[in-house]
Amino acid sequence: MKCATTREQLSLYLYGELSAAEEALLERHLAVCADCRRRLEEEKIFHRALDLAGAAPPSALLAQCRRELPAALGRSGWRNPLGALGSLAARLASLVSGPARAIALIALGFLGARFTSGPPIALPPAEGATLRVRSAETGPGGEIRLVVEETRPKIVRGAPGEDAIRRLLLSAVRDPLDPGLRADAIEILRRAPRSPEVRDALLEALQHDPDPGVRLRALEGLQPYAEDPESRQALARVLLADGNPGVRTRAVDLLASSRDPDVVEVLQESLARENDAYVRTHSQRALQAMNASLGIF
Repeated sequence: MKCATTREQLSLYLYGELSAAEEALLERHLAVCADCRRRLEEEKIFHRALDLAGAAPPSALLAQCRRELPAALGRSGWRNPLGALGSLAARLASLVSGPARAIALIALGFLGARFTSGPPIALPPAEGATLRVRSAETGPGGEIRLVVEETRPKIVRGAPGEDAIRRLLLSAVRDPLDPGLRADAIEILRRAPRSPEVRDALLEALQHDPDPGVRLRALEGLQPYAEDPESRQALARVLLADGNPGVRTRAVDLLASSRDPDVVEVLQESLARENDAYVRTHSQRALQAMNASLGIF
């Protein structure tokens, strides 16, 4: 992807209007292009400025937008009006800087729906959209001015192994508000190809998620990684410190699948400290299956 194409899509990217494939291409370019990453940070600042701007666009700038928009749409054959708006925004923004640049984007917002001036129209949210009021104030004439952020749900489809899907699932595993979502995301990641990113997310959930059901799902997902030293160390910490007996019991099973001498010591220490009768019995059976002593000498 070229820098010019990336910069035309930055606003659409920030508003979540790109497809999963387009987002993946753009993010891969951003990962290797420091200049475009800087432009993305500038775009974020401009978007925040839009939330705070209260001034109408200058009439001269609005007239320039009206003159240039038909030409931009003509070049795209009306097949991609959003792309034409993005291109025009980039051209106008290059002519001005600072607050005037934010106002240029406001002008394009007025022109996106029509070419004639008129009062702003308060539209109802799209079906399924969520509105969040960012600020509220009363103007000199008593008019109420609300800055509203609208979030629209978007369906993203793909296979568990696709980069875009995996990134979204890894984000869902860390969602702080919805344990059901975290558990579902972990269940899907179990079917994804093995990767360090997936393993690290599962280890993080196992050791830090407040919901025991999510921690149990993370344990199930860690089965293919049980032989990794980092995984065994995390399982040992969970066995000795987790507050849920079911989680500790499942940790015994995964640890016992390894014949590493360090695992025997962990199971012996757990047996000496464990108060739950079922977990103790489980640890005893695991040590006996490994032909190991039940005590530490």
